[in-house]
Amino acid sequence: ILIRAGMLNPSYKCSVENFRALLGPMLYLWPMTGSTESPQILIVGAGLTGLILANRLAQKTPNLALIEKSKGVGGRMATRRADTARFDHGAQFYTLQAHIEETHQRWAQSSLSTHWFSQDGKSHFSCPNGMTALAKDLARNLNIAFEKRVLSLAESSQGWKLILDSGETM
Repeated sequence: ILIRAGMLNPSYKCSVENFRALLGPMLYLWPMTGSTESPQILIVGAGLTGLILANRLAQKTPNLALIEKSKGVGGRMATRRADTARFDHGAQFYTLQAHIEETHQRWAQSSLSTHWFSQDGKSHFSCPNGMTALAKDLARNLNIAFEKRVLSLAESSQGWKLILDSGETM
């Protein structure tokens, strides 16, 4: 199943041949087969969508993992620090939507997010400690491998395999 970044709906599909061309803007989820140590579900990308998806799937599928090309979680939700200053580089707020209502309530109750403004009947929220705090909260109990850049995807007799830039396969 291929998931378009920003959507929690497995309706967008493409062929394996297009995988490499689409890797940048896409999140990928597919069943994996092989050894018992291999995750049955592997999500490429630990941005907000990948983390929310992983949390929802982890409730039903214990054998799940994520891989992320960066050193940390968050994707475009990055909080930068310079001396005593902190600023969000990328997303500076999120808009409350029905599919994240439960997660939003947890963030609000734990003071990770606060109401910033409303416009056109929609509520927008910011994070006093930076937007990355939301991603770190979602990543708490997940199995995430960092600094793993996917080069290609190949189908074998044992299931799907990822080929990483390090030469490693998953």
